[in-house]
Amino acid sequence: MIYDSIIIGKGPAGIQAGLYMKRANLNILLITKGYGALEKAGKIENYYGINEISGINLHESGIEQVKNLGVECINDEVVRAY
Repeated sequence: MIYDSIIIGKGPAGIQAGLYMKRANLNILLITKGYGALEKAGKIENYYGINEISGINLHESGIEQVKNLGVECINDEVVRAY
């Protein structure tokens, strides 16, 4: 498969980028390994539209949202990019 963009990292910025690009009808791939820094965030407060959420729940909610739009997500480690 050929992608218009490959996003490395599924943190809030990567998820948001994936959402906007997919809504622009681009073919997107998200790559990450694990939860990243969100795994250590027990409680996130004052996030836009959400009073309180754990880092893992925020991550899983974002992944569910991009997958529902049809963004391909894989759990793997990127060791080199050209």
